[in-house]
Amino acid sequence: MKNLNAYNEANAREIEMMVGKAMCAFANAESIKRNAKKNIEEYGHEEYRVAVQACMSEYEATVRCIGMFVKDSLYAIQAYVVERAEEELLNA
Repeated sequence: MKNLNAYNEANAREIEMMVGKAMCAFANAESIKRNAKKNIEEYGHEEYRVAVQACMSEYEATVRCIGMFVKDSLYAIQAYVVERAEEELLNA
């Protein structure tokens, strides 16, 4: 996995923090989706849909924020975040 290319290396810590936030939002959405049946039964379809949508919205907004600090495309940022989330959070 390659790292993201920051415009300014002084922002490396902030970028890493945003990547962590995006990873958590993505992992939360995936976790909710993986337990869809249980979540729908317990909370209802509308609450389930809203929860997934909220997590994905946070993920997408954070990816766009990261995009302001790195030279990589949004697609590359998304791939980087998803790969890290799968390695560190979803397959742990």
